[in-house]
Amino acid sequence: MATHATPFVVFEFKPEQNAVHATWKDTTAMATEDQIKESMLEYVKFIDTYRAPNLLVNEKDMKFEFSPSFQAWMDENVSEKARNMGSVRFAFIKSEDFIIGLAAEMVMEQVASNAPVRFFDNAQEAEAWLIS
Repeated sequence: MATHATPFVVFEFKPEQNAVHATWKDTTAMATEDQIKESMLEYVKFIDTYRAPNLLVNEKDMKFEFSPSFQAWMDENVSEKARNMGSVRFAFIKSEDFIIGLAAEMVMEQVASNAPVRFFDNAQEAEAWLIS
């Protein structure tokens, strides 16, 4: 298993699931938009390295609130690029924060028209769906 971390997120490639996992940390509460963007661009590089068709994003501890303009940036610079790199299934573990979870769902509505997207309460359900 390969890993990479920033102060805000940990990326892991799990070959047995053919998946890239991203686990956001509660340190995102103190992050600026530019720092989150930088972490997202590192995520894109990590996805590009492993070209896994399955992505699992754990936002349970995410504390950063996505603005509408950030959501648009994320769709263009992260979601679209992931799809173009062959990622076809997106599993999300919902944030405990309602507003942050809602923002993530809004961003992923754009992805859902081109790839299956599901939201889960825990990692076990998300992982089972990715490998089904």
